[in-house]
Amino acid sequence: MKTVFPDRPPGLVLAKDLRQAEPSRLHIAVDDSSAPNREWSLHALTGCIVELFGTASLTAVMKIMREAQQQNEAVCWIQTDTTLFYPPDLPAHGVNPEAIYLVSAAGTPTRDRRALYARAAGRTADTLLRSQAFRCIVMDLGAQTIRIGVLARLLRFVRLHGAVLICLTSGEGRLGSLVTVRVRAEFVSSRETHGQLTHLTYRLRAEKDRRASFVWELSEQCGHAMYLH
Repeated sequence: MKTVFPDRPPGLVLAKDLRQAEPSRLHIAVDDSSAPNREWSLHALTGCIVELFGTASLTAVMKIMREAQQQNEAVCWIQTDTTLFYPPDLPAHGVNPEAIYLVSAAGTPTRDRRALYARAAGRTADTLLRSQAFRCIVMDLGAQTIRIGVLARLLRFVRLHGAVLICLTSGEGRLGSLVTVRVRAEFVSSRETHGQLTHLTYRLRAEKDRRASFVWELSEQCGHAMYLH
């Protein structure tokens, strides 16, 4: 695996090794007091390919990453285009950046550069799942999709090795029918104390869940607002 991003370390790197941005911004960290539930937890999603989208998708996926680390499981993030999550968000969500691996997926250049990233991401996920080194893999696809044959192979390895593959997309069911769970995550309310934003609530709604005979919905709360520098 190699990268075509000139400003990014090649191949597999630790999140802590990324150069962190300087600007300050407000961030709402996930409240550690929230208990695991039967729908949205590392244990519940094991053996699944998850399509996750919405305004709170990053916050929702951080919860699963944190649970994986608490269980001493390895986590890998596959990046597929020129954007990247803000590294200080990791510790703000209770995730240790020293234990998160990053892969910049790339391949042979084509006319459709974004489609190139998506194909490379599929091959990367295949390699990582075959290695059995990672219990939780997050793939940031954005508006791109993955061919059904590749998804079928990934689903087989996810089930075989007891892993979870979470795909961040722009929604609209981009990954098709092979997805085990499709979830929309949206921020729905906020709370202020003395004029300061202290809590946010986000809702997870399953638009599809092959594990259940019903469509579930639950709310999670973020707390402890803090400025990151």
